[in-house]
Amino acid sequence: KKLFNMSVLKPLTEDEKEIAGRIVANLQKFFVGKEKAKMGHEIVSGLKAKGHKIDGIRLRKIVNWLRRSGYPVCSDTHNGYYWASNANDIIECIKSNKERADGILAANEGLKKGIQKYFMYSGVESK
Repeated sequence: KKLFNMSVLKPLTEDEKEIAGRIVANLQKFFVGKEKAKMGHEIVSGLKAKGHKIDGIRLRKIVNWLRRSGYPVCSDTHNGYYWASNANDIIECIKSNKERADGILAANEGLKKGIQKYFMYSGVESK
């Protein structure tokens, strides 16, 4: 049973597809390489100024879709989003994503222990 709906995996709306195209065009033109990255809140502000209804959650959904579709949209916590300038940019982004995913999975294992410890429930599957 799902605990919540993962909107990040839902198909993009027509507006989100338009935003995705704008993001790709701008990243390719102005933000190639980590040193030219743009913070998410700055991207959101710029898109809002163009009349789009967007927030950080929606931006992450669109970026996730772009990445799953093969676009080399990278990010880093300190610099923001950028278009990969080389394969190493993508490799570093993949490593970062894996570290975050591993951390989330480890947190889930701890939460499962919490259910067992505090609520005497043992029906939680491991991994």
